Amino acid sequence: MLRPILKAPHKALQTPCTEVTEFDDSLHRLASDLIFTLAKSKREGVGLAANQIGDLRRVFLIWDQESGSGPFIFVNPKIRKSRGEQTATEGCLSLEPADDCKVKRAKIVDWTAQDLDGKPIRGKFHDFDARVFQHEVDHLNGILITNRKAKR
Repeated sequence: MLRPILKAPHKALQTPCTEVTEFDDSLHRLASDLIFTLAKSKREGVGLAANQIGDLRRVFLIWDQESGSGPFIFVNPKIRKSRGEQTATEGCLSLEPADDCKVKRAKIVDWTAQDLDGKPIRGKFHDFDARVFQHEVDHLNGILITNRKAKR
């Protein structure tokens, strides 16, 4: 189902999300809503967190439609280890394009999460994929890119 993408300063975007403990039909519906909503978004995006559509569970989607990579759903994601540093311009579907800003992020992240059935998954992302993962984890923690804007 198509859900509206909430815009800052909506309270849900500033609220840390709660860990998923029930891997049920409602979680699968949330994943479908994230996929459908990102696919129909008027702005290009490669990630969407549950709180951006008003659901406060620790779930997000990464989907680079242009490259055909994904969609990938991450439940209860955590960054285990990060290293390196890079600064680049980021945008956000919950902000206006004028709010795009430079954000300093780790270059490499080792992560863990669960799939929609609760099975543990893990991996490592580099460069752009690491940036997207960190951006979406920030959403789940109630943090927007404007909170992380790199100092000039």
